Amino acid sequence: MPEDSLRLKLNQLKNKGFFEDLVVLRGIEKESLRVDGSGVISTKDHPESLGSKYTNPEITIDFAESQIELVSPIFDSAKNMIAYLEELHAFVLNNLEEDESLWPLSMPPRVTDTSSIQIGKWPLTNNGKLKELYRVGLANRHGKIMQCVSGIHYNFSIDSKSLKILNPSPSNAYLGLIRNFKRIFWLVLTEFGASQVIDKSYPSNIEMSKLNSSDLYLKDATSLRMSNIGYVSSAQADLNLDYNSLEGFLKILKDALLRPYADYTQIDDNNQSNKRLQISDSIIQIENELYDSIRPKRSLEKNYRPYELLKNKGIEYVEVRGIDLDPNSPTGIDINKALLIELILLYCLINESPFIDSDEKKLIALNESEAIFNGKNKDAAIHIENKSINMNDIKRNIFDDLELLAEYLKNEDYKKAIRSHRTAVAELQSDIINSSNLTFHEYGLELIDKHSSLKNKFSSKDLMPYKSRALESLEKLNNINYDEGINFDNFLIDFNSKLNN
Repeated sequence: MPEDSLRLKLNQLKNKGFFEDLVVLRGIEKESLRVDGSGVISTKDHPESLGSKYTNPEITIDFAESQIELVSPIFDSAKNMIAYLEELHAFVLNNLEEDESLWPLSMPPRVTDTSSIQIGKWPLTNNGKLKELYRVGLANRHGKIMQCVSGIHYNFSIDSKSLKILNPSPSNAYLGLIRNFKRIFWLVLTEFGASQVIDKSYPSNIEMSKLNSSDLYLKDATSLRMSNIGYVSSAQADLNLDYNSLEGFLKILKDALLRPYADYTQIDDNNQSNKRLQISDSIIQIENELYDSIRPKRSLEKNYRPYELLKNKGIEYVEVRGIDLDPNSPTGIDINKALLIELILLYCLINESPFIDSDEKKLIALNESEAIFNGKNKDAAIHIENKSINMNDIKRNIFDDLELLAEYLKNEDYKKAIRSHRTAVAELQSDIINSSNLTFHEYGLELIDKHSSLKNKFSSKDLMPYKSRALESLEKLNNINYDEGINFDNFLIDFNSKLNN
């Protein structure tokens, strides 16, 4: 957006009081693998000292039993959210078994035997069985090791008063944000990508260079995690997601939840056991299996599917999923990175956002691919309206816009964050790329040692609230009523029938 046009837009919003009472609401979900002292993925159960993964809302697991997921509450202050994440992280580190820690990189460490990766275990309630069956399905569809790729999910919204100044429909406002975010996701990949190296044990179907005897890499790549060897599903490649309207998005989401996919049908056809191997043979089993860089979301409510909630109540916030773990941060993200992603999201929210047609979708996909595989190359180019333009030239223009936007925000930390980022010299993972003596696995272990000081940063008094909540979650687990009056088969039928409402 030309600076004069953006300044005019910002002044209009300022005159309407948009910035006066603007409240940004954010939350983080951070995944990482438990590993032993040698960097091997843990085969041990989720530690009881962290509470129950089923009833503790802030410490749970993702796909694997060893894949811890830290979930923050919603904060109206980025500083407070990062402070919370640091304390929660420290509590986890202090309550793992003595030889265990958290793997600091998005791509998994060396895995010699994928059968040793335990799928997450859940209590034998119907909901617990559903969680476990979903993960069994993921393993059968995508393989265990791909599901161990980890990252940051950033949840973002603004207060309703400010949102109405932009658009009387919250859903339409957030859909506009999503469209603009898709348009510049290539930039997010270049600024947050930190996964250009993999251990040779990680399966890859792309041509890569040999970094050393143990590792493969792509010199100019940004985020292999977001490539076709990471969190990408071939079954979803032709979904043609529609973010021009909520109705259009829900139509395609419902179709993906109901339409069988031949390869997944084969999983059931070849089943020689009496056990279920997936929730369904559809393109996606549940809404969470929809892989995209950003998703429209609504807070969960008991007995309702996300599809139902979006259909009946609209979009409440967006979830950004294309952020790699930052190797330079003990918690995977620092305050400057958090504020930068918020600036980008605010920029996407306030700018005009025309509908995306089929031709632009192709250009967006092309730009993402260029950023993923070639984003560190100074000659990398992106396509805008069928014109090829140097990526760094466009990036500089966008960062100029972000600096201008930061001037209108009351929080001075946004200005500091954008300027700090622009002047940063070090590139993520430069240590491993530039070192011929350090393998990816060794690099991860070195980072674990480097970040270990976080373990002792807080007193036992500081961490006591997290311990109390962990103990409360164990009490809740003990009080669960397993007699729900409906067997799992009927529960599953009822669960899938909700899509017909």
